[in-house]
Amino acid sequence: MQKQSTGQRTDAATPTAEPVLELQAIRKSYGKTQALISLDLRLRPGAVHGLVGENGAGKSTLVKILSGAIAPDGGSVSINGTAVSLTSPDVARKLGISTVFQELTLIPDLTVAENLLMQSGGEWVQSCGERIRRGTEVARKWGVTTLDMRAKISALSLRDRQLIEILCAVDRPHKVLILDEPTSSLLPEDTKWLLSLVRYLVARGSAVVFISHMLDEVEEFCDEVSVQRNGTIVANHNSTPLDRDLVVKQMIGRSLDAAFPAKVALDPKAVIALSVRDLAVPGSVHGVNVNIARGEIVGVAALDGQGQAELFKALAGDIRTSGGSVELLGKQIKLSSPQRAIRAGGTKGGIAYVPADRKLAGTVLDLTVRKNISLPVLKSVSSGGVLRDGRESELVSRLMELVQVDAVKLDHTVRSLSGGNQQKVAFARAASSESAALLLYDPTRGVDVGTKYELYKLIHQLAENGTAVLFYSTEIPEIVNVCHRAVVIYGGRIVHEVPSERLSESELMSAAIGLKTLKGSEL
Repeated sequence: MQKQSTGQRTDAATPTAEPVLELQAIRKSYGKTQALISLDLRLRPGAVHGLVGENGAGKSTLVKILSGAIAPDGGSVSINGTAVSLTSPDVARKLGISTVFQELTLIPDLTVAENLLMQSGGEWVQSCGERIRRGTEVARKWGVTTLDMRAKISALSLRDRQLIEILCAVDRPHKVLILDEPTSSLLPEDTKWLLSLVRYLVARGSAVVFISHMLDEVEEFCDEVSVQRNGTIVANHNSTPLDRDLVVKQMIGRSLDAAFPAKVALDPKAVIALSVRDLAVPGSVHGVNVNIARGEIVGVAALDGQGQAELFKALAGDIRTSGGSVELLGKQIKLSSPQRAIRAGGTKGGIAYVPADRKLAGTVLDLTVRKNISLPVLKSVSSGGVLRDGRESELVSRLMELVQVDAVKLDHTVRSLSGGNQQKVAFARAASSESAALLLYDPTRGVDVGTKYELYKLIHQLAENGTAVLFYSTEIPEIVNVCHRAVVIYGGRIVHEVPSERLSESELMSAAIGLKTLKGSEL
């Protein structure tokens, strides 16, 4: 694999090649909700088949059926012309279907080496040294040399966990490889590595399903593309480049005038809502200074592991600081816990946080939408220690309308919702406390273009209402098109500030890789 680095398409597949895997009239319902409706799909050996669609289109259900995690209600599945029943993940793997799920499946209390051995199907060995040796061998086989085989998964960044998940899947013998949002946590150079890896695999006859919300990546990776909407395939495109306007219209059932709504006007006389001075977190953040006015959206750009995650967690009260001060609406506050951060401003609102991982940190999956939204502000919807249903329903209904989640889902568990609606619930939780400052850490990761647009409008609406927003994104175009200005973090320090008139991808990226530094200017 190490020698394969061009990332060029191959001619291994032809349009007339017999499908390695074929789905016909697949159906799946959850109660009254039809997730898949008579869906047909054909995967050719030696080709990358893109699958695009909104959150809620049924893509996750389709992936679960292909991987054996759930059974369809009807329809047929065949591999190389033979009908099969994908009754469990183990059966699917033995039949040659290997999956990288959007929500990672690694075992957090085991080491990198142990996960690689277990999940890639390697034989377990008792010797720790031998496990490390074999894990290192697996990673190097696919061109990865930066992972610490002794580290526990729980201690790793999302980026490293995503790399390991991919390694586990590609190292299993397979005919079909399913990649569900595989680049959502990767760095640009990792995405180039993945492209090279995919081209290597299809050149040897694998069929690859590539699911992504980023159409530029779909064009780069895929030989053919299917558009999924409302549980079925509504269009097939047999070549790239794509007519993006058409594809977006097919995905969401309407045209999308622009990828980003117009920016909110910023009041030049707005008072400072959040002021951070010389903030430090041991080993990661070193003297960060930033001011954010009421109604201002300040972007944060950084490559992975530059201290941005720790900065957001410190401001959210999730980790301890070792120095510096934070003022909210002119009053110095202590951020010793998330609860204190939420209540820091008293009746004027505190600091709310939307983390990157909506499933593990942003919501409580097995609680209802209602309980998730009201959880941060139980005190305000209670009296004498007793929850008042009327107050709770009024609050939750208002916030569900704000984030555009259907009211019929009020008493559904968050786990049952699509990824986009889960993220909207995470936003509603943050908005429930009517905070003076809002921390958004990669808030559109893994959601479709339609939902992204709705989230951008929601962010603008909160800013219009006077909320100060600190916005980190791995997608630099988001920072350019959503934020009023941006700062760049490198090595745990703010090294560059970009005002609105100079806000561009090239300006941010050149600073993010260390080519620009802050020259004595005060943020």
